[in-house]
Amino acid sequence: MPASFPTLSLDRPDDIVAHLHALGWLTATEEVVRMEKAGEGNMNLVVRAVTTRRSFILKQSRPWVEKYPSIEAPGDRMLVEVAFYQAVSDHPAVADRMPAIFAVDEGSRSAILEDLGTASDCTDLYATGRLDPQPLATWLSELHDVQVPDPLREGLRNREMRKLNHAHIFDLPMTGAHGMDLDEVTPGLQALADEFRVRAGLRDITSVLGNLYLSDGETLLHGDFYPGSWLRTGDGVKVIDPEFGFLGAREFDLGVFVAHLHMSGHSSDECSRALKAYTRPFDRELVDRFAGVEIMRRLIGVAQLPLVRTLAEKKELLSRAERLMRA
Repeated sequence: MPASFPTLSLDRPDDIVAHLHALGWLTATEEVVRMEKAGEGNMNLVVRAVTTRRSFILKQSRPWVEKYPSIEAPGDRMLVEVAFYQAVSDHPAVADRMPAIFAVDEGSRSAILEDLGTASDCTDLYATGRLDPQPLATWLSELHDVQVPDPLREGLRNREMRKLNHAHIFDLPMTGAHGMDLDEVTPGLQALADEFRVRAGLRDITSVLGNLYLSDGETLLHGDFYPGSWLRTGDGVKVIDPEFGFLGAREFDLGVFVAHLHMSGHSSDECSRALKAYTRPFDRELVDRFAGVEIMRRLIGVAQLPLVRTLAEKKELLSRAERLMRA
């Protein structure tokens, strides 16, 4: 990270305005009339700025996770997100379902993006299950067909972010080394997790899948394709936050997608129907194995969801995760 790296904060709005002026991102006659947090911003600072002329989203990545400041994270991830937007810019079927990126400053790891307006993410899906998943599967098909230009390929390997994500998907949930007391999430969940972790063969399966996740591939993935990255807008559902994007196995994106369909109450048959809208070849067994790991880590890992389920329901979901992992 640059030695002079400016840390922006909504607690210091004047610093943000000064930053925008210094980069020429505000005109001389443009005034900021309001700034507010835009969405959950789990990984990055995400601010909606409303000016006398327009509104836009300011994002900055810092060397920690926004939601969990004690967790270190690659500070360059904003540059990966920018590379992702650049890679898909000539593919309207992908880019039109994402915000446009207006300006980037590499030194401060910040950028301004299109404000998609009044919108909400799709995490209410866990309670309602009301979303047609087929357009999302179609969007993934188009994304996975993107040929990444050579100058962007190395950056989109995104190895440092994959190391962080690997720990929180494949390692810490299975070892319990994240230190969470899962009974604070749902009483009795800690015992279920302890029992799950020692079941024969599951750690070996998770290890194999984790190594595949860390392996370089050729397909451009979103990397975190779940309801928190899907926005309902006046122009339909759009996709945001590709900072976990990388070149890897397409089955990982599909597995995460299917996992969250399961967790939002979709049946296995409904998941299969959704995948019919995905038009590229894929290994269904590998999709299911990644889906099982994603369900597992969302239940007994750090990255908890707004998932209101009884202990019995979470036990059933963990059983489903195991069945999928053993596919």
